[in-house]
Amino acid sequence: MTEPARRPPAVALQLLALGLPGSLRDAVVGDLIEAWSGRVARQGAFKARLWLWRECWTVWRSLATLSDEPTTLTPPRTPMHGFWNDLRFAIRLFRRRPGYAITALATLTVGIGATTAIFSVIKPVLLDGLPYPGAGRLVSLWERESTGDRSNLGYATFRDLEAGATTLASAAAIGGWSPTLLGAGDPLRLIGQRVGHRFFATLGVAPALGRDFLPEDDLPDVARVVIVAHDLWRDRFGADPGLVGRTISLDGNPATVVGVLPPDFESLLSPASKIWSPLRYGDQPWTCRTCRHLRAVARLTPETELSRTNSELTAVMGRIVSAFPDQYPAKASVLVEPLQTTLTRNSRMALLTLFGAVTLVLVLACANVANLSLGHAIERRREFAVRMALGSGRSRLVRQVLLESTLLGLAGSIVAMAIAAASVGLLRSAVSGLVPRAAAIGLDWGVLGFAALLGLAAGIGFGLLPALVGLESAGDGLRDGLRITRRSPARRALVVAEVAIAAMLVVGAGLLVRSMGRLLAVNPGFDAEGVLTADIQVAGNHFDSDTATIRYFSAVRQEVAALPGVRSVALVSQLPLSGDFDRYGVHFESRPRANPEDDPVADRYAVTPGYFETMAIPVISGRPFSDTDRARSARVAIISRALAESEFPEGNALGQQLRIGDPAATPATVVGVVGDVRHVDLDEASPGQLYVPSDQWFFADQRMIVVVRTSGDPESLAPALVRTVRAIDPSPTIALVRPMATVVGARTADRRLVLGLFGALAAVAMGLAGVGIFGVMATGVAERK
Repeated sequence: MTEPARRPPAVALQLLALGLPGSLRDAVVGDLIEAWSGRVARQGAFKARLWLWRECWTVWRSLATLSDEPTTLTPPRTPMHGFWNDLRFAIRLFRRRPGYAITALATLTVGIGATTAIFSVIKPVLLDGLPYPGAGRLVSLWERESTGDRSNLGYATFRDLEAGATTLASAAAIGGWSPTLLGAGDPLRLIGQRVGHRFFATLGVAPALGRDFLPEDDLPDVARVVIVAHDLWRDRFGADPGLVGRTISLDGNPATVVGVLPPDFESLLSPASKIWSPLRYGDQPWTCRTCRHLRAVARLTPETELSRTNSELTAVMGRIVSAFPDQYPAKASVLVEPLQTTLTRNSRMALLTLFGAVTLVLVLACANVANLSLGHAIERRREFAVRMALGSGRSRLVRQVLLESTLLGLAGSIVAMAIAAASVGLLRSAVSGLVPRAAAIGLDWGVLGFAALLGLAAGIGFGLLPALVGLESAGDGLRDGLRITRRSPARRALVVAEVAIAAMLVVGAGLLVRSMGRLLAVNPGFDAEGVLTADIQVAGNHFDSDTATIRYFSAVRQEVAALPGVRSVALVSQLPLSGDFDRYGVHFESRPRANPEDDPVADRYAVTPGYFETMAIPVISGRPFSDTDRARSARVAIISRALAESEFPEGNALGQQLRIGDPAATPATVVGVVGDVRHVDLDEASPGQLYVPSDQWFFADQRMIVVVRTSGDPESLAPALVRTVRAIDPSPTIALVRPMATVVGARTADRRLVLGLFGALAAVAMGLAGVGIFGVMATGVAERK
């Protein structure tokens, strides 16, 4: 070719050369230079330059992606056009191989769905902040014993801690309360709380109607005021705005409603509470330092570190213990921890364990689909080889395979979301009462986004390996007459991983089954079979005296005992394993200690005669209570074997004198030793039990639980029991009429739930591993045909 008089525009040719594959660069550039030389001669240099620039742009735009297009001579005009071509090709591929697509989709749906379901529980419980303003600054206060265990606070201790702390913006003590609402319908047992007047201000909650508590509402000699929950205001009082300022009757005493809480208020410290009243503590006996029956919540001042508050309150507690050494155990201290930690203490480990298990199931599902996709990619190596021979680059083929896998992953997320939306109600019901904020469990945008990210990550994860391995073997795809059966290390590794994960989950489920078996084999200290229980609480002015209360419960015992099918009946102040306890210090006169607070503690039960027989608690030595143990007779007590052996290892507990609570209280004589009872939980031994006749306790318990041993099905006796109690007096409330076996079963409900979920995940893992291994074998057979 003759050198032209003027050179073509070098910039245009260089830009064109950058966009062309090496195999086409010389040919295309040479043709353009040759054509440019002819145009210079015919049209002149200026028009030839314009023509060359235009042709370079057209060729570069058309041919820059030629090497990445496997099936057409007309390349896509834009990157999005190429994406849609790949998407349509992926859909056609799934339609040609529906078995592969459906199997992969179902496998991913199982993994993503299970992970999303558990995440929908973890998010509101562990990840989201508490539903209070500035929830990160809310803390709970505890007294720490010398053993390191947490305990509640006495009112005097809380008051001194509050006064000595400068890092607390506000604080409030919290006590239990169970009043009976009288009037405007049948008597209604309410669960409530007695709180310091700054309780709602500490949480950052204001009533929707009315006002908050005032400091003067918390004085002991003022009229009682209350704040009610929104649903109680709606259901019991018809959402009447005039309720604020009105007087209602609680236990026969007047109380003025001063506020109604917002409908979205969550009472996390006591989920069942519907009514709140100020503590109104003064100089009552139960405000002592040793009366540890209160919890406490506080709000840190802005920009205060938790460690600083812990250090400050530890120093304050040290000064308190030094000032009152005989009212605190040795080495007593204080513990300040985030409120969310307190609320999730019992559920955090179980939820994280379940989330780890479902994550393993998701990994197993991805490995399973990767195995299927790997075999599918090896079957497609001839297709990959043809496309590469036509000029398609490896990046384009990898993009195609990743698009196919990502499409499956996102489709699995969508199906998993639909299934989760349909089953979230069942999940919420299953964990209700076992985790805090169960009502907040649901599919919000965070959970849906998490499911979508899982699908995207899973698609990329299980698609990348098959894409690389399939392309690596694509060169063998065009070898005519050559039979190839490659042994893929990647596939063997995936099978090993699947079996390992499945075995891990099965072993974990087996350990849980073994632990549950041991827990259920624990002797609670009583026989729950054939026992019916009912919670009865008296209310009204005619029960103001202890005599009237004792007379009423005595009548209940006599009338219920006369029912057909009743073998024995008794009443008790606290039911074992019910979550209620009343713990006191026990001071034996023959074993005095320098510090009375170092004396043992025991769970106190006020019982009627016949209780040990009804609950089948063995009497080891001495005698049970009898009808002669009346209020004016000599005070007697019965202790458990653990308490007797710890204090009197020589075996002479009978006849010992003990004082309950106050070291100066009237002593009682130990007349019997009975078997130990698991009071708090089946896997937690109680410190000991102390039984006193209900007629001889310092005050008459206005709430007692009737326990009835029947000769048949205990539930069949429930209607007759309720009718009999109502006939004696209709004003007391009757609640929680249930077999004792149900009470015991409730203590293992959380473990049963975890065991059931873990077992289901293990079964799914075994199924997925079996499908994966079958897929590998089927693919290997297909390769050898």
